[in-house]
Amino acid sequence: MQLKTILVVTASFAVLSGCSEDASQAPVATSEAATSVVQTVSWYLEHDAEREALVKRCKDNRGELEKDPNCLNAREADFIHMQERIMQIGGK
Repeated sequence: MQLKTILVVTASFAVLSGCSEDASQAPVATSEAATSVVQTVSWYLEHDAEREALVKRCKDNRGELEKDPNCLNAREADFIHMQERIMQIGGK
């Protein structure tokens, strides 16, 4: 139970540390990663290959894609996926 609490607290800090104080002024990238359809975090959790490919592309071009909605959702899904794997390993 303590491990789960630590993971939740750590995850909260990780997510909040990526937030800017004034998100309304943050530009949204319009590049190859940006598409007309913004996929949800749930979608990226169900589509491993697409999530992994997009996270890699977003990391390779962080300056332009950091605020891209699909990059944000794919990174969040990747973080949740890693947490679930840690919980599976810790629960055994």
